Amino acid sequence: MNAEAVEYGCCECGCGEKTSIAAQTNRARGWVNGEPLRFRIGHHRRKSSVRYLIEDRGYVTACWLWQGSCDRSGYAQKRTKGKLAYVHRENFERECGPIPEGLVLDHLCRVVNCVRPSHLEPVTSGENRRRGVGLALNWSLVRQMRGEAATMPLNYETYRALAPKYGVIPGTVRRVLKNDGWKEEAQCKSA
Repeated sequence: MNAEAVEYGCCECGCGEKTSIAAQTNRARGWVNGEPLRFRIGHHRRKSSVRYLIEDRGYVTACWLWQGSCDRSGYAQKRTKGKLAYVHRENFERECGPIPEGLVLDHLCRVVNCVRPSHLEPVTSGENRRRGVGLALNWSLVRQMRGEAATMPLNYETYRALAPKYGVIPGTVRRVLKNDGWKEEAQCKSA
């Protein structure tokens, strides 16, 4: 979405949120008294005005990877009507109708910031946990992940970079790299 396609009074980063009205003219910042600002506070630094990128992540069809903010677990979120909302839920409900009561959405592609409705399936919480991303890991992948991360700093950017490669969320990468739940002794006991 480019700046020309943005509705008057909406943020030019592409988030779709309304901007404030300039209280004064400031030519250096592009403000005109009484006119809407170009960006919401903090949005002028966003690198992309694109809402999502289409990228093949190994599922049947390409994922739609959200480019806006995500929660700590990596799920796409945005502010709608003054409240934070999960983008994958909004897209699913817009395309497929309401999520049945008592069910949650499972990312079939295993990419939590994917917002493509066809990659989502309503399931029970128990089924979602059984299919969960932690179950996709095995000791071979854990060792490979640790080897790849050995030269990287242990921070959120590292976790976020490695997560899609292994089909897990950044929190799972953190737990693996910090030996929280994937300890070598556990492997020997179960073998």
